[in-house]
Amino acid sequence: VNFSGINAMPLTKTDNMDCFVEFWDMNGNYFKKPAIINAQGNSSLAFVKKNVSIDLLNEDESSFSLKLGDWVSQDSFHLKAYYTDYFRGTGAVGYSLFKLIADDLEYSKNRTWKKALINEGRDYSVGYNVPSKNALRVDDGALCFPQGFPCVVYLNGEFYGIFAWQLKKHRDNYMMEKNNNSHIHLDGEIGSDFFNGTIDWTAFEIRNPKGLKDMNGNKYDGDNPQEIAEGPVKTAIVNFSTRYAEIMAGADIDAKKALIQQYFDVGNLIDYIIFCDLTYNVDGYRKNWQWTTWDGVKWFVNPYDLDGIMGATPEGQNTYTPRTGHTGTGLTNAPTAFIYTYYTDELNARYAYLRSQGILTPKKFIDAFDEWVKAVGNDNYKKEWTKWPDSPCNRDIVVNSDYWEMVTDADG
Repeated sequence: VNFSGINAMPLTKTDNMDCFVEFWDMNGNYFKKPAIINAQGNSSLAFVKKNVSIDLLNEDESSFSLKLGDWVSQDSFHLKAYYTDYFRGTGAVGYSLFKLIADDLEYSKNRTWKKALINEGRDYSVGYNVPSKNALRVDDGALCFPQGFPCVVYLNGEFYGIFAWQLKKHRDNYMMEKNNNSHIHLDGEIGSDFFNGTIDWTAFEIRNPKGLKDMNGNKYDGDNPQEIAEGPVKTAIVNFSTRYAEIMAGADIDAKKALIQQYFDVGNLIDYIIFCDLTYNVDGYRKNWQWTTWDGVKWFVNPYDLDGIMGATPEGQNTYTPRTGHTGTGLTNAPTAFIYTYYTDELNARYAYLRSQGILTPKKFIDAFDEWVKAVGNDNYKKEWTKWPDSPCNRDIVVNSDYWEMVTDADG
């Protein structure tokens, strides 16, 4: 990928730099399109090598929608820098591992939107299922989680770095309609306070639907979120935040489980827990998970922002000791907590199945990383370390060993 028409890459989310993007896939496919680019991310904006958000355009400045492989068509993508990650793609590899779990499910249930929207009841007058909307009659590639592939980025023909070209959190990738008040997507910090019924509306963004108003009657701004005005979307979110208390008030275990299954998809929660456990996705509880509903009642969890998986510390300077327990047990009032209490047999059985069938094995994990590294190529990694020598996961030790020595605790 080559960027031209600019002298430097964007530094902030609001730079709105006009440029041209040239794309080659080395298999004969090429395009050159105008684009608007910005820096992308939150804490990662502090790093010198930044993520890039790309909005592709036609020459008349209308949106240019691009379909890559079996992905859903999009007019906007992310280039993830993965500055603190030695492989420059661990997050993208993580999404591919999650897809292994999802793809194991039967075709009509292997995406959360399918579980929510596909009605498997038969219309015997015509002899086959008839989804209400044409878009639901064929899988258009909406995943409800990103995927990515490695690419080498150039700025005006000069090497700029290894990135991952990735899908965004766009509504099309979640099979959501922009103006449907039942299609709700929450992104941000959703933790203990939220599930206790105390909602900090500034801590998360309502990515869908659009057209919301805040309490002052102003247009809802996802970059500066405020409490929204009364309506079906607010009602659904408030109800979501109080489900834990409602479920725990059930008369007995059977009553509790009936409510859990009314408001959440147990299989979805189980697969998410297994994925987070095996990838050490501690950020996948509270901050980075994406919560979605397509009817305002039943909620599903989806992974996002996997730059801190596999035991890597956020700064890229160290690794955590492997865990001996589940990653999400600290959040005792989240929907996932119900699995540890009421569905341990189902959780263990699902994990045993995924292992015994060879869907998730150590070799599968190693092969996924090996495929990524070989696609990037050692020559490009050498250029990367030359271009970004201060990357914390690969830089030289700067401690003066004549005066300092490393002291570690029991965990290393």
